[in-house]
Amino acid sequence: SLGLTCRETFFHAVFPKALPGVVAAVFLGLGRALGETIAVYLVVGRADNRLPDTWHSFEVWLQAGQTLTSKLGGSEINIAYGNPQHWSAMLALGLVLFVAVVICVFASETLILTAKKYRL
Repeated sequence: SLGLTCRETFFHAVFPKALPGVVAAVFLGLGRALGETIAVYLVVGRADNRLPDTWHSFEVWLQAGQTLTSKLGGSEINIAYGNPQHWSAMLALGLVLFVAVVICVFASETLILTAKKYRL
């Protein structure tokens, strides 16, 4: 009613107000995805001790591999019981994963509070 088109309304009024919430939602989703074990375990394929032959091709991203969660959720944790050094490595992986999730949640909460502070 102010003479703005739908596009101008979206990009000048709606989008700037929604952007902090969308970014915070992406960070919260990333934190959940980092903590998800079984879904990552099934999707990634879990190939041990393999490095790609070439790093500059797109096919590298389509090969099976491992993530922190698939390493912690697989049979690796059962093997670690017999070796204190291996067990320490598994605990360190868990700590790294925990810190990554805490950082993602903290960043999203900061974005949400910042967005609420400047929202009219």
